[in-house]
Amino acid sequence: PYSSFFRSKPSNVKGTEEIIRLAGQAKTKPVHFISTVAVFFSQANYPDRKIKETDRFNLNSLKGGYKQSKAVAECLINIAQERGMPACIYRVSRITGHSETGITGNLKDTLWSAIKICIELGKFPDVEAMENLVPVDYVSRAIVHLSMEEKSNGKAFQLSNIQPISWKELIKQIGDLGYNLEKITYEDWLLELKKYASSSRKKELEFWSRMLSSSKIKLFSKKPQFDASNAIAALTNTSITCPSVDRELLKTYFEYFQKIGYLPRGPT
Repeated sequence: PYSSFFRSKPSNVKGTEEIIRLAGQAKTKPVHFISTVAVFFSQANYPDRKIKETDRFNLNSLKGGYKQSKAVAECLINIAQERGMPACIYRVSRITGHSETGITGNLKDTLWSAIKICIELGKFPDVEAMENLVPVDYVSRAIVHLSMEEKSNGKAFQLSNIQPISWKELIKQIGDLGYNLEKITYEDWLLELKKYASSSRKKELEFWSRMLSSSKIKLFSKKPQFDASNAIAALTNTSITCPSVDRELLKTYFEYFQKIGYLPRGPT
């Protein structure tokens, strides 16, 4: 996710161009584009703003090559829609593991990596942040259903959790699972991480120490909230709902993390 725009351009931009070109050959075919809510993570969008599914992002103020490439690809889809191509966009929040099995594909995700570091240090940063987490099974079921509905064409759907969880509540829930963590300032936490990474000589910790200390990553920055009215309305009368990030869901995830050795078991 921290690559330059030009590293992401071949797959996200050029790939989207080719898909649109293919969809327009012979009989026109619908295009379903999976994007990210991160296209709105720019200075133009204040934390207290709620982003609607019909809103347009400010590409000029967007930083980060991956996000920029997704935003440019969305612009291509918008142009295709304006020219009559049946296409829809799915903007997804942070995707987490399966809500029933806990199986998680991306263990290098920034959030899980930060939580793992907190557990290794025994300390967590005292920050004001909200996390919007959507289990992968909800996302996949929602996209499959929406893609089968002809009335989805021309719309954007934000697959975000209508009940985001605060970082402090997340830490509290983790504490309830047996991991008692000490609260310290973010600056002290970064120093603790830097010292621990240096003494342990773990390349992964050295990487995260550099990334979290730089301006390239904004895990704990305040972000706008996302309206999901289109998605909620289209999924009404189905069994497809986004699970709340509660103790039971986190327990499912942490049991999986412990099972595969990603996290140590909490003291009993």
